[in-house]
Amino acid sequence: MKLIWTRYNEVDKYAEAVRHLLLRDKYQNSIILNNMEKRKGQTAGEDLILATISSGGEIILTVWQNPPYQMLYYFTDGKFNDQAINFLVDNLIESKWDVKQIMGDKLSSKRFAEIYAQKTRKTFEKGKDLIVYRLDKLLEVKMPTGRFRQCNSKDLNFLPFWACAFHDDCNLQAGNDLTHQYNKISETTEIYHVWETDTPVAMANMGHFSDDCAKVSAVYTPPFHRGKSYATAVVWNLCKKFLSQYKDIMLYADNSNPMANRCYQKVGFKELFINSQYSFKE
Repeated sequence: MKLIWTRYNEVDKYAEAVRHLLLRDKYQNSIILNNMEKRKGQTAGEDLILATISSGGEIILTVWQNPPYQMLYYFTDGKFNDQAINFLVDNLIESKWDVKQIMGDKLSSKRFAEIYAQKTRKTFEKGKDLIVYRLDKLLEVKMPTGRFRQCNSKDLNFLPFWACAFHDDCNLQAGNDLTHQYNKISETTEIYHVWETDTPVAMANMGHFSDDCAKVSAVYTPPFHRGKSYATAVVWNLCKKFLSQYKDIMLYADNSNPMANRCYQKVGFKELFINSQYSFKE
């Protein structure tokens, strides 16, 4: 099988080639779809890799990475291909693209880690297993004391710190730069929401990535406020706010965090599948 590696210089051309394929499994590809939406009109460079692997004129593997975040990829229709994984690794090495972390379905992500480590002589470490949930039905939940509200520029005194802590909890060290988080959140403050009592005690945001689907992310409660249902409250109210706008709402949750999973299940989320993370070191 002859494979062809294609790099894209423009996000819009990349989206034109792959968006319809990614939407066949919008839950698996929510992060790529969301990133494509946010980066419309942008060009690729050292801070962005956009690529596909094709065979017989058909795209069989789609690749996205915007450093410092993890590399993401998708086998069209979930059809795993070992030859394509090897071909992907060879082209990443030839392009001098240093992969720090990946995320994908459990089978292919492990295989990528093994091949990439072997060919680069790096070591790899298994990271988080992330459950992908979809909101089945918003259930009735007893709210704790407090109120739900949308964030504004005044909340920048704590949101970047919480975002760094969230990335640390999720083993996404690439997001732990405070300046990066401040700049990122200052441009999208309105997508963040909090539950607050006398002060904010939990946060979450809602990101659009397709015409009918959105994703809850950055769900975080500082350690000294945990166990009081604040995260449940902010997630429940966030979902209620956007249910009329989107057909589907989904999210990722750490499989090893029973408290978080109970929170999402209590709201009404149902498990779809699990993705795995791997990181690489010299």
